[in-house]
Amino acid sequence: MNTSSLLLEIIDLRKSFGSTHVLNGVNLRVNRGEVISIIGVSGSGKSTLLRCVNLLEEPTQGQLIFDGKVINYGEQSGGLLKTNRMRAALRTEIGMVFQQFNLWPHKNVLENVIYAPMVVNGVKRTDAISIADELLSGIGLLDKRGEYPSRLSGGQQQRVAIVRALAMNPKLMLFDEVTSALDPELVGEVLELMANLARDGMTMLVVT
Repeated sequence: MNTSSLLLEIIDLRKSFGSTHVLNGVNLRVNRGEVISIIGVSGSGKSTLLRCVNLLEEPTQGQLIFDGKVINYGEQSGGLLKTNRMRAALRTEIGMVFQQFNLWPHKNVLENVIYAPMVVNGVKRTDAISIADELLSGIGLLDKRGEYPSRLSGGQQQRVAIVRALAMNPKLMLFDEVTSALDPELVGEVLELMANLARDGMTMLVVT
């Protein structure tokens, strides 16, 4: 395999909650532009794996290599401070969309999308708005930029959640059962957006 195309490598990743072993030595290589679907029964650790990749959960043991950056866990850990710095850096490059939309109810669509680029990446408000408007236009929701989440359908909220992640310009997108909370007639809206991202070359890990 051409290592220059390798974006993410997971090596012997393990995660336990007390005496419960959820992940037992996961190994995975993800190339740039690949879309990989993770399939398994409920409770098999699919969501936990994504949360470990995005560093929302700290693995018990193993190694993550993302775009050449290495984080070791367990006995090979480089120390908490180093891990925390790496975690903060990687979270700006890995977008994640959850089953629930997790939009801020007190912010309108535009403010939901521009908040993280401004606060985390230091993007100027005018530039963040330009990025948001382009992304919202691409999914047909530019006219909803001033609406609050409660005024949107489930499919619209999930598409805004995806756009919010894309506004950070991530190298990898993680999707955790993003259509499971939607009514059947709304699922197509989200799947179409994900298909467009795949055609544009976005690297994705998708839990179904």
